[in-house]
Amino acid sequence: MSDEAHLDINELMKERKGWFHKHDEGMPEHRRYGRSCRSGGDGYLGPWANAHHLLPQNAFFRSTENHPNQAYIERVKWITPYNINRPSNMLGMPSFNIYALHYQRQRTLDELRHPEGKAREYVSKFNEQEARLRQRWLDKIVSGGPNMSPETIAIHLPVSFGHTEYNDVVTSALMENVWQVLNKEKDAHRISKATFQAVQDALTRLETRFRQRLKSRSTSIKQWKRQNDPEATDWHEPYVMEATSDPLRK
Repeated sequence: MSDEAHLDINELMKERKGWFHKHDEGMPEHRRYGRSCRSGGDGYLGPWANAHHLLPQNAFFRSTENHPNQAYIERVKWITPYNINRPSNMLGMPSFNIYALHYQRQRTLDELRHPEGKAREYVSKFNEQEARLRQRWLDKIVSGGPNMSPETIAIHLPVSFGHTEYNDVVTSALMENVWQVLNKEKDAHRISKATFQAVQDALTRLETRFRQRLKSRSTSIKQWKRQNDPEATDWHEPYVMEATSDPLRK
């Protein structure tokens, strides 16, 4: 294959293009991922919105840690035009209490509407916030404004709502769909233009896949109320980021 079909990695490494840690020093843009998430305008962006990385830093790290091709992958990451904080990798997500506020429509949440234990603990802590703030948050959520409803979006926090399991799934997806593409490259100092583009395309496809996975849930007040039924062992499935046991009864 001619040199015209390849890129010189050593030459490209003179200027860093890849940023895979959300707090990397020297990051040229998207340094504040919360702001980047809001600029993307997708997901839940109301009170207490969580700025979630679709492809998280944890998954990027674990997908290459102790990888047999780790040294080469790290060089490719350095030259790949990718920013972990870019809007396409961000999604606004709600917490457990935001769903409770959304469904109850009252600034002081009724703790008895939730199972004893973790759920009541979450709600109780929310009620400790100043009443004027809770009213302000409620007014925004019920306003009908864009991105003010958490409906159809998975819960980001607490972590027990499948967050760890989500990171595991993304880690595997990165290994299988992105870094595996580099296996065909045999020269540590070069990369084919086709492979280099394939890596970038694969990252974009994964962002899209996990975005749809997290924001297309069959949530409803009827489903939410089932958390009080001990026999409704599947009540949480639309709300967790990834498959896990009942987060309120772990």
